Amino acid sequence: MENRLSKICAPFLLFWFLAGSLAVAQQKQPLELEDIFKRYRYYPSSVYGIEWMKDGRYYSSLAGNKVVKLDITTGQPAETLVDGNALPNGGIDIENYSFSADEQQMLLEVERESIYRRSFKSYYYVYNRGTKKLTALNSDDKLSYATFSPDGSKVAYVRNNNLYYVSLDNMQEVAITTDGQFNEIINGGADWVYEEEFSMSKAFAWSPNSQMLAFWRFNESKVTEYNMQVWGNPDPSRSLYPEDYRFKYPKAGEDNAEVEVKIFHLNGAKTVNVDIGAEKDIYIPRMYWQANTDFLSVIRMNRLQNVLEILHANTESGATNVVLKETAETYVDINFTDDLTYLNDGKSFIRTSEQDGYKHIYHYKNDGTLIRQITQGNFEAESVLGIDQQNKV
Repeated sequence: MENRLSKICAPFLLFWFLAGSLAVAQQKQPLELEDIFKRYRYYPSSVYGIEWMKDGRYYSSLAGNKVVKLDITTGQPAETLVDGNALPNGGIDIENYSFSADEQQMLLEVERESIYRRSFKSYYYVYNRGTKKLTALNSDDKLSYATFSPDGSKVAYVRNNNLYYVSLDNMQEVAITTDGQFNEIINGGADWVYEEEFSMSKAFAWSPNSQMLAFWRFNESKVTEYNMQVWGNPDPSRSLYPEDYRFKYPKAGEDNAEVEVKIFHLNGAKTVNVDIGAEKDIYIPRMYWQANTDFLSVIRMNRLQNVLEILHANTESGATNVVLKETAETYVDINFTDDLTYLNDGKSFIRTSEQDGYKHIYHYKNDGTLIRQITQGNFEAESVLGIDQQNKV
C-alpha cells in the first residue's frame, strides 16, 4: 500500500516542484546580452592597470578613475597618485597610464580607440605629480604608443603613420618622419602581419641615453588590399549600414611589406639606415638597445622562420655584423623564446632557445661566443622572470 501510494504521489510532487521552480524563474530578470557584453554583470572581480613601483614595496592600480598606490604587504591603499575626477576642466576618464622612470610624471590615456588586436590610438595627457599640472600632449588628433624617454624629458608617439617626439619643457613637437600614409608607409607602428604574428604594435624604442630613437619603417605599397564591412557608424543616418574598410592584408605566399630599421639621432636630426641585408623578403620581429648604446641589436628571420640571426648595428654608421645564428628543421618560435636581455656589463647577453629540444636559458658574450647553458634538462624554462645582475643570479 505504501509503495503504491508513493507511485501515485510522485508525479504530483514532481509537478508541483517544477511549477514552483518555473514561478521562481519567472520572477527573475531575463538574461540579456547587454548584461554580459555591456554591463559586464557576470565578469569576475579583478584588479586592472597594475604597475609595480620602482621601490619594490608598492604597486599602483587604476580603480574608480583613480590611480592608487598600494602596499604589497597589506594590500591597502597608501596614496592616491591622481584622481581623474578632480583634474581641471571637469576631469578626465583615465583608461590607462604609465610612469616616467623617476615616477614623478604620468602619461594618462583617454578615449582609447582600438584598431586591430593590439594597435590603438588615444588622447594623452602628461600629469606632473609634483606640480599637479595636467598638459594635453596633442589635442588635435589621437596618438598611438606614447612613451616617455628614459630621462623623462620627452615623449615619442605615432600619429597618422608618422613618428614624432615632443620636449616636455616647451612642448615643441619634432617630426622624425613625414612620408607616412595609410595603406602605403608606416613609421613607428607595426603592420598587420607583425601585429598578428609577432605580437607587437609599437615599433620604436628610445635609447638608454634618450638621445636616439630606433624605429621600423614598413612599405606596404605592394601588399594586396583586403576589404571588409565595418558596422557602428556614429552618424544616425548611416548607423544601419556598414562602411567598406580596406587595409593591406597579405595572404600566404603573397607580397609582405618591405621593412627597414632606422636610428634617429636627436642631436643633429640625423637618420641612420641600419643594414639588414639585401634580401627584402624577410622579417625583423625584434630589436633591443644594448646598455651602453654603442649598438642596436636586431633580430632577422627568413620568410620560412626557420633561421634566426642576431645582428649588432653600429648606431653611427648603421653597419651590422651577425653575432649569432640559429636554425631549425621546422621553425624558430620568436614569440616563445622572446627573452633576449643585454646585461649592464656591456659584454654579454642572456637569451632563450629551443635548440636542444626544450626551451632553455643561455649566456653569451656580445660577439656570440657561448659562455654556458644556464638551464638544461627535459623541461621548459618557460620564462626569465628577473636577473639580479649585481649578485649574478
